[in-house]
Amino acid sequence: QIYQLITRQKNESQRGPGDSLVHRDGSERLAHELDSPLVKVVLGPRRCGKSTLIRQVLQGKPFAYLNCEDEGFPKDVSGDDIIAALDKAYPHARYFFFDEIQNFENWEPFLHRLHREGRNCIVTGSNAHLLSRELASALTGRHIAIELLPFSYPEYLRCGHEDDDVELMSYLQRGGFPEVLVRGADERSYLGTLWALS
Repeated sequence: QIYQLITRQKNESQRGPGDSLVHRDGSERLAHELDSPLVKVVLGPRRCGKSTLIRQVLQGKPFAYLNCEDEGFPKDVSGDDIIAALDKAYPHARYFFFDEIQNFENWEPFLHRLHREGRNCIVTGSNAHLLSRELASALTGRHIAIELLPFSYPEYLRCGHEDDDVELMSYLQRGGFPEVLVRGADERSYLGTLWALS
């Protein structure tokens, strides 16, 4: 079951995001730390672009991917099964990207094990579920935390907007979530939904 899920996600990810990617300020730090033996943990609010940031940095590199937030993610899966399935689906992977790792019940010992085995792991977690103090306790001395927030104003300008008073006011009113700025979602209903989920 977990192998089928991983291969489906692999096929979906190979189709591409479908729109242009905006360069994020956090990409340089993640790129700099990418080959560190420590677990790279990208934290931030839901839907702020954590997965997209990691994909930008990993572009062209051999990586394995598992989205633990997928509705098909089996609740009773073991770490052994996950690794066996990833190794089968991605036999040449050098990096292991786990999206929303907190949805895997045994994520702490799982990441400990991968770290001991020398696997290069990058994970995301939503602040509402995976707080910095939990990481400090679970991965003491084994991780690098990188926080990502919604688009800053300079990032907003990279979406093709002019730097003037009108755009500044628009940014202040609409906020910085990528779904609103890049894909045109209605900010009131979209942000209301995010607020309800947090």
